[in-house]
Amino acid sequence: MSAIVPDYVDDADVEGIKKGDGKALWVWGIVHYDDVFGHARFTEFCQRLLWLPDGQIMGMYDSRLGRST
Repeated sequence: MSAIVPDYVDDADVEGIKKGDGKALWVWGIVHYDDVFGHARFTEFCQRLLWLPDGQIMGMYDSRLGRST
């Protein structure tokens, strides 16, 4: 999964965004698939990304913006 932020982010804001301090980086989308029985399904998802002190990236699911069949 990769994307480019469609707007300019000042270098001074990057560390705060990575910590989720005031602004944050959100990813969302829809996955369409056929289940094991051949039924068309979808899942909408939304996650807020945070960078942990050890360098790992953690996604926190936001259930207010997700749904599925």
